[in-house]
Amino acid sequence: MLSSSVEKATIAETPYQKSQSRTLARPLLWIAILIVIGLILRLWFLAVNQIDPRFSAADDGDYYLRALQFAVTGEYQDNSWLIRPPGHIFFFAAMLRIGLWLGDPAIGITLIRVVQIGLSLALIPLGYDLARRLFHPRAGLIFAVVLAIWMPLVELPILILSEPLFFFMLFLHVWFLVRWRDEHRSGWLIGAGITLAIAALARSPGLYGALFAVIFIVTQVRIADRQRRGQQMMVVLLAFLLPFVLTIAPWTICNYLIYRDIILIDTLGPVNLWIAMSDAVHEGRGEGEAKAILMALPQAERQRFVSSELRRIVQTEPWRLT
Repeated sequence: MLSSSVEKATIAETPYQKSQSRTLARPLLWIAILIVIGLILRLWFLAVNQIDPRFSAADDGDYYLRALQFAVTGEYQDNSWLIRPPGHIFFFAAMLRIGLWLGDPAIGITLIRVVQIGLSLALIPLGYDLARRLFHPRAGLIFAVVLAIWMPLVELPILILSEPLFFFMLFLHVWFLVRWRDEHRSGWLIGAGITLAIAALARSPGLYGALFAVIFIVTQVRIADRQRRGQQMMVVLLAFLLPFVLTIAPWTICNYLIYRDIILIDTLGPVNLWIAMSDAVHEGRGEGEAKAILMALPQAERQRFVSSELRRIVQTEPWRLT
């Protein structure tokens, strides 16, 4: 009888354990509800907005056609106007290829939307955990609500654009960094480097995130011994930067082999900067003239032309940067 009562006492939860269990279950219930609400909102937007990239003259139409060509022929072709990031094109092409295997590329469009909706909904628990770790569980719930109902995150998963892949990978990269801060396991840093690189391959401004990540990592290494701190710093920075560089490098090498110029990912940044600073815009003749100058050049020469023009303008009239 004594052993039986001891077993019951061992099995029974203490008041603290019950409290902890309720504390954990309550946010999980709210997160589940928010995921359902987020799914309903995204399906509603899909139902009331029949947007078909096959008949679009905007970016989604360009992405669809280039992804379809890649899926059908295996040949990747740059946009005729700019060298654009390739990450979302590869993703779209993979989904369209599955659609072609099933007999209809329209199935591929549906698959793109399904995956993008899934990524958008995955942000809700990730956002909760991120804000919980950085601030407070209540902040986590507030952020989760924003991620569930914020209109851009309801709309973008339905569109065949680069933003859904970019935003998810950028967000996941930040979550990996914070997990590394809390657990100091190098695997989180490797994941952060790879996901930031994938984000940058979808939209090249993701490259700038590497600088902020390095600053964050450096500030989190706290070892009193200077020599050991230096060694630890080198290890953790390599754990982040090496996978980041190796993920982007194949595309940079590919660009060099095609265009004989160092183009890390795309030419959007330099070209848009030159257009804004060009003589045509500066003298009030408009962007159309600047774009016409570029369109008259072969694609392989545009990067070199833009770079030389930017150097000339900065050297002779640096105030144009304002």
